[in-house]
Amino acid sequence: MARLFAPRARPLPREARLSPKVAEYLPDPAGYLRVAGVFMRQDVIAKVGVGRRSFELVAEPSNGNDPNAVKVLCRGRHIGYLFREDAPIFSRLVLAYLREGRGTRVRGQVLESEDGYSARINVPHRQRLEALLAESEARARTASA
Repeated sequence: MARLFAPRARPLPREARLSPKVAEYLPDPAGYLRVAGVFMRQDVIAKVGVGRRSFELVAEPSNGNDPNAVKVLCRGRHIGYLFREDAPIFSRLVLAYLREGRGTRVRGQVLESEDGYSARINVPHRQRLEALLAESEARARTASA
């Protein structure tokens, strides 16, 4: 009888049903990385505004300059890239998360100085990133088995 009168689950909003991924924050932030290329995008960063922000990391394997390039978005706007030496581990992790249907988000700050705007993101230590990547790859192997 209780089953007959149980409340119906609300349907998900249309956007959530159509969205192929859910963005998740990387856990255990331990340090900051500067975002490269922000001086070429000062007008975009001015629109984003100064302060603490949420950033999305997007791998660009088809980038002609660097197949490990990781684009940094803030409020849906491209504000820069991770530096080339930091990008490979993040690129692998972002792509692994994407295969699981997840996006990758980090917290950080947009700063303003007399030289203009800059941005930095808060990320886990390299060992933690490698562990997250290994966990994601293990889930992929388990799912395909």
